[in-house]
Amino acid sequence: MRAILLAAFVAASSLAGLASSAHAQVSGGSFGGGSFSSGGGGGGYSGGSSYSGGSSFGGSSYSGGSYSGGGGGGSMSCGSLVMVLLIFAVVIAIQAAQKGGAVAQRNAEGGWGTIDIVQVQLALDARSRRFVQEKLMELARGHLARETALLLRRAEAAWIYAGVREWNPQSPSHAEAQFRQAANDARSRFRHELVRGYQGQVTNVNAPGTRARAEEGEGVVVVTFLLAAHVEIPNGHDPSRPADLHTLLQRVVALQPYQIAALEVIWSPAEETDRMSTAELEMLYPELRRLPNDARAGRVFCGYCGGPFAHELSRCPHCGAPAQHVRPST
Repeated sequence: MRAILLAAFVAASSLAGLASSAHAQVSGGSFGGGSFSSGGGGGGYSGGSSYSGGSSFGGSSYSGGSYSGGGGGGSMSCGSLVMVLLIFAVVIAIQAAQKGGAVAQRNAEGGWGTIDIVQVQLALDARSRRFVQEKLMELARGHLARETALLLRRAEAAWIYAGVREWNPQSPSHAEAQFRQAANDARSRFRHELVRGYQGQVTNVNAPGTRARAEEGEGVVVVTFLLAAHVEIPNGHDPSRPADLHTLLQRVVALQPYQIAALEVIWSPAEETDRMSTAELEMLYPELRRLPNDARAGRVFCGYCGGPFAHELSRCPHCGAPAQHVRPST
C-alpha cells in the first residue's frame, strides 16, 4: 500500500513540475513584416514584440523637411524650383504607373483584392534543433519566406509534430486582424523574445539565464510559419500526412515576392540552454499532432515509479530506471 501511495505521490509531483515548467517556454525568436494594403503601400504590418525595454518594431515613416538651397544658405531660384517640381511630378507619375501595374498583375493572378492566410507549425527533434535555430537567426536578417520554407522542407526527417491552420480569402482588414491574432498566439507560448528581425534589422536581447535540465534531454524546437498572400493557397492539407505538408511548403516556395502580403516566422526555444522536451511540447502546443514516424516522443509513465517523462529519454529522470518498460500517457 505504501509503495502504491509513493508511486502516486511521485506521479502527482512530476505532473505538477511539468505543468509549471511548461506554462510558457522561456525563450523564442521571430522575424517578419509586410503590408495588407491591396495597393501594396501603407497598412504596414511590422509584427508584435514582447520586449520590455521600450523597443518597438514598426515600419519606418518619412517626414518631409524644408530645403533651403545649397551654397551660402540662400533661397532657391524660381527657375530651379520649377525644374525640381517638374522632376518631382515625373517621378510621382512613374511610381503610380508601377504601382498600378503591380496591382493589375496581382489581380491577374487571382488575388482580386483579397488576402489568403495559412499557418504551418512543425516541431523538429534534436537531430535538427540546433541547426534550425541557428539558420533561423540568419534568415531573420532578410525575413525570407522562400528560404524558410525550403529550410523546413529539407529538415523533413526531423519532423515529429505538425499543425496546419487554413483560412479562406478575405478582405485586407479582416486578414490583418486574423494574422495578428495568430502571431500573438504563437508568441504567447514563450516569455522572452530574444531575437526580432524586421526590414533587414535584427534586435537581440540577452537570455534571462537558463539551464538545460536532464529531464528535457536534447530538446526540440517548434517553428510557426505564418503567411498572408495576395493569391489563394488551396485548403485541405492534412497535418498528419507529411506528403501534404511537403506540398504546402512547395506552394510557398513557388510564390513570387509580389504575391506575399505579410510573413511571420516564430520559433521557440531560441536559446541553446533553454530546452523543450516532447512532454513539455504536448502541454504547450496541444494543437500539434504526432506524425507517423518511428521517433520516440511524447509523455510516458515509468513502469517502475510511475512518474511521467519524455519518451525520448533513455532513463526515467525520477528513479533512474531504464526507459524500456513504459506505459503511454492517456
